[in-house]
Amino acid sequence: MLHLKVTETIDLTALAEQDAAELFQAIDENRQHLRTWIAWIDQIKNEATALDIIKAGEHQSRIQQGMVTGIFKGGKIIGIMEMQDWQHDLKKANIGYWLVKKEEGKGIMYQAAGAFLTYLFQQAGLNKVELVHLPENTRSAALAARLGFKTEGILRDALLMNGRLRDKVVQGLLKQEWLARPETTA
Repeated sequence: MLHLKVTETIDLTALAEQDAAELFQAIDENRQHLRTWIAWIDQIKNEATALDIIKAGEHQSRIQQGMVTGIFKGGKIIGIMEMQDWQHDLKKANIGYWLVKKEEGKGIMYQAAGAFLTYLFQQAGLNKVELVHLPENTRSAALAARLGFKTEGILRDALLMNGRLRDKVVQGLLKQEWLARPETTA
């Protein structure tokens, strides 16, 4: 079970079944905010559907296709950091993340993503990490740039968000770029 100490108060920890109620509460209280950026958010209707996310993450981890971790602050779930679509032959995967509204703008996601990227490159053996965001998600674009990601392209009408086709920006980061950073632990 993955556990990364990010700061004195922030941890990335693989979600467990007992986290379902708290995960649902974090999603439900931030649903309006998250709906703008996350296509699947309205599928999480109750604690049982939050548990489905956790079980899917456990399964992905077991078969080495991905992992879902909670971002915990003082032991309370404040977001998610995940790796998905793990392509072992290419040593590549995608990451995704979200944070509750009240914790944005505090550097938490930068620190959590930095710890996660270090783990993915140094422990999981990845050579490339990609992330995808909507063109108007300036917060995600700024985070990607701060972490050293490079825009690799914009795919037109490539996402279905709230019943509407949307463009997506694809960003990429190579292991050599991450390790060459002055602050490799972010």
